[in-house]
Amino acid sequence: METQTATLSEIIILALFLGSIIFLLGAAYQAFVLIKLNKKTPWYKILGIILLTRVVAVALTILLWKIAFQNIEVMFGPILLPGIIAEVVLSPLMLRLFGFRVIKKSK
Repeated sequence: METQTATLSEIIILALFLGSIIFLLGAAYQAFVLIKLNKKTPWYKILGIILLTRVVAVALTILLWKIAFQNIEVMFGPILLPGIIAEVVLSPLMLRLFGFRVIKKSK
């Protein structure tokens, strides 16, 4: 009996398909934060940050899927668990790396 292997492109497509709800919600959250809190940011910078975050989130989702979620179920209803972990970590982190204040310290 032969084992079936999946190419990297097949794994990326599967991660995009299974995590599409999470990735769309993450993009909507980032767009809301970038537009609402930073009114002077040009649209191409907003779009670039959102796309870069999604690319890194898909890569982190695949890494989490292959490393941490090897023997357990990765789907919780329509939600891809490695995808939600990647989005919760990366969305605020990428905004912070690009200099946008998501959580402000009160004095």
